[in-house]
Amino acid sequence: WEADTRNFLEVTIGMSRLQLLMRKLVERIQQNTALKFVGTALIAVPAGEEHTFGQCMLDEILRAHGWRTVMVNPDKPGELAKRVKKEAANLVCLSWLSSHLEEAVNEDISVFQRLPLNERPILIAGGLASQRKDKWMVSHGVDQVCDNAYSAITIASQLVDILENNA
Repeated sequence: WEADTRNFLEVTIGMSRLQLLMRKLVERIQQNTALKFVGTALIAVPAGEEHTFGQCMLDEILRAHGWRTVMVNPDKPGELAKRVKKEAANLVCLSWLSSHLEEAVNEDISVFQRLPLNERPILIAGGLASQRKDKWMVSHGVDQVCDNAYSAITIASQLVDILENNA
């Protein structure tokens, strides 16, 4: 909207329509397909993140592939770990676009890493900021940085399979 002829309200309405269309398409696909339950995924959006369409798209794609999903927007340290326990999640998808949120992301990851190993789900990350800081993310405990929502599905399923086979 800054470089185009559309204002913030028009872009917001357009994104809402895209999200609704995507949700209806996924629901229609699910009606015609018998899905095997894969697991529970938390989609974590750092506090202050302004761009959430990608996370909504990931949410829909995960559900279309048999995951139960919960969107989480932790606004204080420790909240993500509490939600992991409450939801019995076996996957956390940390998605962020805004690089200035590095401190909040670091807090989320450090709290997550303090979970006991037997309670810690797979942690993947995505979004432009994650890709720009992929080495930093992995060095701080992220299992895999994904370059798009579709690769996140494949990677998540593979990592959960590995985790379950090693349990």
